[in-house]
Amino acid sequence: MTQSTPRTTKDKTEFLHPEQKDGEVFLTNASRGDFGHVPWKTKRLGLIAYDGEGERMYAEDWYPVFMQQRELLEAGAELAQARSDHRSSL
Repeated sequence: MTQSTPRTTKDKTEFLHPEQKDGEVFLTNASRGDFGHVPWKTKRLGLIAYDGEGERMYAEDWYPVFMQQRELLEAGAELAQARSDHRSSL
């Protein structure tokens, strides 16, 4: 199985999605239909979804969603809250 790259922060290990570009954060996995409901202007749909453990997901119509970290900072938003808000809106 393919895994994403681990990154250790002060409080936990996070997985960097292999499609994540400089200046981006991974927001969530979503279907193409759900992607349209993501409110962030800089959102970008990736190709291959990974779970929270960094394992590739083989679900049909399930893709990673990225956004520019700058947009989060400018909005004064936290990534965890943005993820939670998206999931609760579905």
